[in-house]
Amino acid sequence: MNERDGGGVSGQAPRVLLADENKGFGGAERHVLSLARELLDQGILEALVARPQSWLAQNRGELPFHPVGFRNEVDMLSVFSIYRRIKSANASVLHCIGHRDLVASALARQLPGAPPTVLIKAEHSYPDSNLSPLFRWAYSQCHAITTVSEALREATKSAVNPTEKTRMVTIHNGMEPGPAVEPRPPTPGRPLRIGVLSPVRPGKGHQDFLQAASRLQEENFKLHFSIAGDGESLEELKHEAARRKLEIEFPGHLENPMDYLASLDLSVVPSHRETFSLVTLESMVSGRPIVAANSAGVEEICRDYPAELYPAGDTDALYHAMARFCAAPDGFLERALAAAEKARENFHSARMANTYHSLYSELLSA
Repeated sequence: MNERDGGGVSGQAPRVLLADENKGFGGAERHVLSLARELLDQGILEALVARPQSWLAQNRGELPFHPVGFRNEVDMLSVFSIYRRIKSANASVLHCIGHRDLVASALARQLPGAPPTVLIKAEHSYPDSNLSPLFRWAYSQCHAITTVSEALREATKSAVNPTEKTRMVTIHNGMEPGPAVEPRPPTPGRPLRIGVLSPVRPGKGHQDFLQAASRLQEENFKLHFSIAGDGESLEELKHEAARRKLEIEFPGHLENPMDYLASLDLSVVPSHRETFSLVTLESMVSGRPIVAANSAGVEEICRDYPAELYPAGDTDALYHAMARFCAAPDGFLERALAAAEKARENFHSARMANTYHSLYSELLSA
């Protein structure tokens, strides 16, 4: 640890600047918003730091907010903006999600007169092993790197090669689950709703789903297929569905994904590579039956949940898993409902925030 690390902040309650430079909407952004609300309830959130026109800025509600541009890798205006907030608010923890906010925060705490602060980088996706020297330096300044799964922890260690003094901690994502799960058994004559909720981009397995759904459409089942989400591959996916003559809806981007998941009889997660998969968790706490590719992150959070897992990319296995559900949906639903309450307890956002609060306090006392 350098001369600004730790000693001067022992005994203080954490004051957290939670920073995310990302513009768009995805699982990481939903996580940040959930964590920020929990930290505010605990009285330790100084501010949410994000781009002024980002999804986070538009959906922050009553959260204290500090707008920062994050225009490039070394945006000195962003560095000074974070520096001024650290000094004026006596913030003691810089909790970063993206790369540019990590660099800006690492530089801000080095400026003359900056108070001692703890620096944390939270990983939600597999890091690039070809990180620039500047990003590698910023990682070397971290007191802790948190990951949403053990699989991501090992991948991050390999890519980043953290210093011996940097703590590596796995903290699973959590969410506020809302009202208790209501059973929604299939009714006679109603088509079974089978859907995918995911950003529509390469690697998410949408083509696998289309292929399996096309085969399933030929069986003697009443089915309604859908793919919710937006992204670069959406038009290509629509053309492929039309070519296969698959009857499927594309509702696009959804402001409330939980309502969509609650409407499904089966949630399919065909993504080939997931560090955690927030949509899998959301399906779990909603009591929805799940068929998912067995990527490392999904396997980890489904250890105690009766999801139907299949080898990632194996469209034949995906088809058979979906067909098993169609043949006996009541049994799938019964098992999913029985496991939902345990999932709601194990992955609650308050539990996640409490774990982070404990980590902040330990690092401040180091």
